[in-house]
Amino acid sequence: MRMKNTLSCTLRNAPAEATKDIESYKLMLRAGIIRKEAPGVFNFLPLGMKVVNNIKKVILDTMEELNSEEIKSSYLSNAFINGFTTKDCYNNTYSLNRNYISKLTGTFGEVLENTKNNVYRFHEFTTDFENIEKPKHGLLKCRENIIFQGFEIQGLESEESKENPMKEEIIKDLENMGLDVFTLKNCITNDLIIEDIVVSSDLGEDMLLQCKSCETMEESEMFSIHPQINQQDEVKDKNKVLTPDIKTIDDLVKFLDIKKENIAKTLIYKAGKKTIAVMIPGNRDASEGKIKEFLKCFPIIDMADEESVKFATGADIGFAGPIGIKADYLLVDEEVANMKNFVVGANDTNYHYINVNYGRDFEGLIGDFKTAEGRDTCKECDGELCSSSYIKIGSFITNKNIGIKGRSSVTVNEIKINISRVLGLIVENHSKENEIIWPEIICPYHVAIIIALGKNEEQIKAGEDLYKRIRAIDKNVILDDREDRVGAKFKDIELMGVPVRIVVGKYIKDGMVEYKDRNSDEPSIISLDEVVDRIN
Repeated sequence: MRMKNTLSCTLRNAPAEATKDIESYKLMLRAGIIRKEAPGVFNFLPLGMKVVNNIKKVILDTMEELNSEEIKSSYLSNAFINGFTTKDCYNNTYSLNRNYISKLTGTFGEVLENTKNNVYRFHEFTTDFENIEKPKHGLLKCRENIIFQGFEIQGLESEESKENPMKEEIIKDLENMGLDVFTLKNCITNDLIIEDIVVSSDLGEDMLLQCKSCETMEESEMFSIHPQINQQDEVKDKNKVLTPDIKTIDDLVKFLDIKKENIAKTLIYKAGKKTIAVMIPGNRDASEGKIKEFLKCFPIIDMADEESVKFATGADIGFAGPIGIKADYLLVDEEVANMKNFVVGANDTNYHYINVNYGRDFEGLIGDFKTAEGRDTCKECDGELCSSSYIKIGSFITNKNIGIKGRSSVTVNEIKINISRVLGLIVENHSKENEIIWPEIICPYHVAIIIALGKNEEQIKAGEDLYKRIRAIDKNVILDDREDRVGAKFKDIELMGVPVRIVVGKYIKDGMVEYKDRNSDEPSIISLDEVVDRIN
């Protein structure tokens, strides 16, 4: 590629809108990788697309090794999914976010029916839309993303039905791109397993916990912890008390002059037509992931609406409790089961019970239903926990017993990788003030040849000859043949992250050039004949 013919979009300074954002986002703008179209929406410039295509090629090579075929599914979906929607000329509503399982059962129905001993794999690169309220950090949290989607249909009798080579190989690819990738369980039911594919990052908004002793690592919502039990009180008589206009835990704490730890709050969820009541300590947050994992039969649960709460409790929101509640499941966190003389809602508007005790006053299914915190201890070894944040870059989903009208059952494995976010994290993790340190496997250009004087015929001819020789050894090379100041050329090449710089300048009369790689402080003077060997 010749710089004279490229759409070079480097900037000396980042645009004003990015001045308060993270450095990697500003660097991507300055390097000419992306340009902002609207909040959370970006155009990819030629350099950005070159890196994106290199990422795609790595993944494509892996999928071809796994005998996967490429498809292209429609952007519009009849199934309604929360997010962006559009309407056609007949006023029919379509979702721009795809329901891939419905597409599988519709488009590949015949394959699903006849899959017994076989394994089929296919994949696509597409665009997904996310209705993020406050996009930020460039590609790390945006509304439109380049996505890789891979599918694996396994017959229940196939030899590979217990293996996940697609997940393992794609994670290796991401690691080769310079990312420290790991998986976290998100949801486990009888027929559905969801794992998040994540990267540790101080910019992440989700918390990761790790045990300092056994090194168990999980998302805070899924980490199994020891219950904190310190109460040795004598059991007291239960009493119903008037608590007028109390709507929140903080209101109740002030009114009764107690601590949050002395309250057991009851949360109401809906899973289809089933009502689930969950009790956790008043100073804790519920873990929907643990709730779904415990019940194993509900992949989706939602907070109950006001009408459902009133039906279950007979009271307004804010007064739910376990005694007399109309719920299909009453889940009791193990800390609550071991608390003494605590406060609960009375299922009666403006009333609460005090001095309630598990076993005497109510019973339910006991388990760990709370989100872990840094102050907790590991359930496996009682070790201390340390916290960090992470960014999700994809997911791996196993759907069991997928079929057509009950005639066939197969397992469908689905992997999804957010390539836009992967690119953003690579720049975030591999850059310095004015330069991106691209991992070699996705580097847009391995070598830059700079002609010092764009009008010097001798330099131009030598640069052209060298350019052809380097291309012949299958290296990505860019020839900067612009009639521009050499200092400006240096800055552009540095911004673009080219690791090797060759300057065809004043030494060319002696058959010599300046050679500098990223690890050298100063350039060395070498002959033209040495260049190719040095690069290899």
